[in-house]
Amino acid sequence: MTCADFENLVDSVIGTPYRVRGMSTAGFDCLGLVLFLLREGFGVNIAYPVGPGIEKRIRHLMERFRRAETPEPGDLLYYPDMAGERHVALVEDSRWCVEGSVAFDVRRREFSTWPGYTIWRAVR
Repeated sequence: MTCADFENLVDSVIGTPYRVRGMSTAGFDCLGLVLFLLREGFGVNIAYPVGPGIEKRIRHLMERFRRAETPEPGDLLYYPDMAGERHVALVEDSRWCVEGSVAFDVRRREFSTWPGYTIWRAVR
């Protein structure tokens, strides 16, 4: 997938509403959005982890990733949200990511100035 194709895929989900354990354009949570974009944009097919608690499900997902120093499209951002909970988003380019949250619909967000995020790359 080209960068332009990935940007078009991201455009297609901007504004999608929040939905607990949502994994489709009917609604996403942060983890479901990341899994959808990885599958549709990069061919990385990871099942939605089951079990209680979003942090446990995110940790399960991250077993398929390794730390990276510089962001590339399709990388995972892992960071604390405003409430101190752990959160994930997907890198669109060196400046922007796409994220979903209970507080807002799917959106682009500049991440370069966020404190405390780490970058993770899918093991392909």
